[in-house]
Amino acid sequence: MATMGKDAYYFKHLSNARNDPKHIAMVKDHGVRGYGIYWMFVEILREDARYKFEDKDYNWIGFSEVTRCPIDELKNFIGECVTKYDLISRDDNFFYSMTMLRAMSEIDLLRDKKRQAAETRWAKQDAL
Repeated sequence: MATMGKDAYYFKHLSNARNDPKHIAMVKDHGVRGYGIYWMFVEILREDARYKFEDKDYNWIGFSEVTRCPIDELKNFIGECVTKYDLISRDDNFFYSMTMLRAMSEIDLLRDKKRQAAETRWAKQDAL
């Protein structure tokens, strides 16, 4: 079994997300293929420093390559995730997940607190 490197990005993912009515409706319409594409999109959001997907041709090309899915299909599917399933949000030129933004703000806050505590410890050690 392949292992993830130390630099693999973490995000909260509820083990019962598949039972969410929004996900159930999406799977009813798009099957588990749609569920997989959705979670790949969420992973892409997580990898971005802003946790967003910019609506640029090169981003769609990259998403198409990793999903092995035509760009027009992906755009239609993500569009439905915005309008029909309420799983993804959109503003200006970005797609994002409010759930992801909330979860990552908690993680980022905790990470910053740990970093500040470490810096304080290091400063005290240097003063000795």
